[in-house]
Amino acid sequence: MIALACAAGLIGGGGIATDPTPNPPDAGSRAGELAAAAPRASRILAQTRYADVDGDGRPDTVGIYRVGAARNQSTGLLEQWWQVKVTTATGDVAWSPQIRSPLPGHRWWGSANLDGSRGKELLFVTGAEDFVQFVVLHWDAGALRFEKAPAGPRGPKRLRQTWDAATETFRSGYRLFTYRGERYVNMWQADCPVHGRCTVRVMLSVWRHGSWQTVSVPKSTKVSRAEIFARRPLGALVIHH
Repeated sequence: MIALACAAGLIGGGGIATDPTPNPPDAGSRAGELAAAAPRASRILAQTRYADVDGDGRPDTVGIYRVGAARNQSTGLLEQWWQVKVTTATGDVAWSPQIRSPLPGHRWWGSANLDGSRGKELLFVTGAEDFVQFVVLHWDAGALRFEKAPAGPRGPKRLRQTWDAATETFRSGYRLFTYRGERYVNMWQADCPVHGRCTVRVMLSVWRHGSWQTVSVPKSTKVSRAEIFARRPLGALVIHH
């Protein structure tokens, strides 16, 4: 298995274009908290970042809070609990659902224009060994919600909260693009033998009505090992750290 440090290097390293974080927003008039979903337990601010989350063209404040920890009854692993607070440039406030991860410390990946809608999505890594697992937070009418991952050619067929990209002999990931004004994603999964070309299966989805919707049946093709091993979890998507 790849060590956590190696996986972190994959996330922040070559193959994914990165831009510096925008400057902090100017203080705006406070409109009040929109989503009082914050837990009653004590919250500790761990990090602050800035991104245009609501899509009005101005950077918003993204606060990352530790809210607790507990052992997962299914896996036996101690999970850290995190929550994100977004304060917009106009002073509106929204809290995310809890983000749970066995990784030590929070793993802010960055913000990105993932689905093509207004505002940037917020990405957080929740697992890293021979894969990268992450969750995506999406601004939805003043609330922060999880954006479920698109379906894959070999499953899961139903959308689920965690996005997965395998980084070992079995590899997978996402390649996003815009076509005729709509945002698409190819979720690909590859089997690579020791010798010979990889068998790649692809499922195409489009962002419509607030979710990823499958628009094609799985397709299979042969791709060289060199090309597959050069791919990154989110392809050429620009991620702002």
